[in-house]
Amino acid sequence: MNEVYYGSKTFNKNGFINSSFVCIFSWPIAYTLLSICKGKSRSFLSYSWRSIVITIPVVYIFGVAGFMIVTGTPFWASLPIVMLPYIPGDIVKCLVASWLATKIKI
Repeated sequence: MNEVYYGSKTFNKNGFINSSFVCIFSWPIAYTLLSICKGKSRSFLSYSWRSIVITIPVVYIFGVAGFMIVTGTPFWASLPIVMLPYIPGDIVKCLVASWLATKIKI
């Protein structure tokens, strides 16, 4: 395998390929689902659990799939590279966004 990894970018013998672009396709799906499942409760807890349970898995499915396609890495080997290091930060971002949503009355 003649590849060099640098973050989510992969350089191989065919040139530059960026595997993170696949996540862009997941955002409209994830946030449409979040909007549909928003519910009537406008609380921090309601926003938090919905954003964590809906958006993170949808975006990660696309991200892991894109990484696997671009690099040829098997599923179980892709998880610790693409998904596991980012879960804590993404949960924090969901909590901050939920707090902001309650303050601006979305």
